[in-house]
Amino acid sequence: MAENLNELLWKLYTKPPSKSLFRSKETLRKNTNLKDSVLENFLLKQPVYTTFRSARRRFPTHGYDTLSKSGQLMQLDLLDLSKFSSENDGVRYLLVVIDAFSKKLYVRALKNKYSKTVALAMQDILREMSPLRPEKLSFDDGGEFKKDFRKLLEKEKIPWKLSVTSLHKAVFSERVNRTLRSLINKYIYHRQNQRYIDALGDLVKSYNSSTHRSTGFAPESVKKKNFYQIWSKRMLASYRNRIKERPPKFRIGDTVKVSVIRSSVFAKRTERNFSEENFTVVDIVLKRPKNIYLYTLKDSTGEIIEGGFYEYELTKALVDKETRYKIRSILGYKSIGGVKHALVWWEGFPRKAATYEPLSNLEAYNV
Repeated sequence: MAENLNELLWKLYTKPPSKSLFRSKETLRKNTNLKDSVLENFLLKQPVYTTFRSARRRFPTHGYDTLSKSGQLMQLDLLDLSKFSSENDGVRYLLVVIDAFSKKLYVRALKNKYSKTVALAMQDILREMSPLRPEKLSFDDGGEFKKDFRKLLEKEKIPWKLSVTSLHKAVFSERVNRTLRSLINKYIYHRQNQRYIDALGDLVKSYNSSTHRSTGFAPESVKKKNFYQIWSKRMLASYRNRIKERPPKFRIGDTVKVSVIRSSVFAKRTERNFSEENFTVVDIVLKRPKNIYLYTLKDSTGEIIEGGFYEYELTKALVDKETRYKIRSILGYKSIGGVKHALVWWEGFPRKAATYEPLSNLEAYNV
């Protein structure tokens, strides 16, 4: 009976010209009069359903409300201004470093983004901010932040973390990049030429001397005496925005897909909303004061994915023998126990997750 029901739902959901073709659970319910639990169980096994579910772009996050002093976290990124290089002495990039607490900005002009060049610029910034020293740096996994750059951090004994798998990524540096780019574009427009390099220092001073909305202070005026005032303002805002504590939506062991909006680690932005690859929940942490859950995941090969995930970044999936995936390519063949198998690289999964499947199981794929 269950097999017949699944076959009926499969045809209704995937075969034109069905009125329920790739439609919502509500449409299926209306056209079949089946219980939500039955429809949910069927739909969560269909990659086309879980991969194309709507994904929220904006939702509550735990943020960085626990920061309590300057230097506790600094984020950095490169601002690409290469289109103006011919008018600015060959400068193509700006190294942008921002203190996540005070919002103070440090900038250096670069003619290239080799790690040695970036390391020298960072060393100069460290001298400028002395005696303040970063307790932690956050940046992405670009080549400019490897080799010589990381050697510098080891020499200076500065801890660091990658922001590439974080929802926030380098949220402060990316935000200030937009502000700085806007300042430069306005300056260029006003001056009616593309040379900004002579005024770069003054543009940075202008930013650092302007009151920042999140702190109520100009970045350059944030001192130890007003750390508590800034911290308490942020914590008060966090408590006002906290969510009523409730059980987590997912459980350890659940199979989930990840929103492709989350990060290029999983996919570039496409028509799909969630990854084709499945992940497994291995840990759950409740983040206070906002009462928001963060989930730790592992991939199909058992490797732990760096960073935490919010509930709105995940959607549940069910996997059983009836779950159907697309084949990206066949990597090879071999005989196992006298039965010919194909090494299948599944669409949306990493190559390392390829599996050997009996050819008889792949007849529907026309392999």
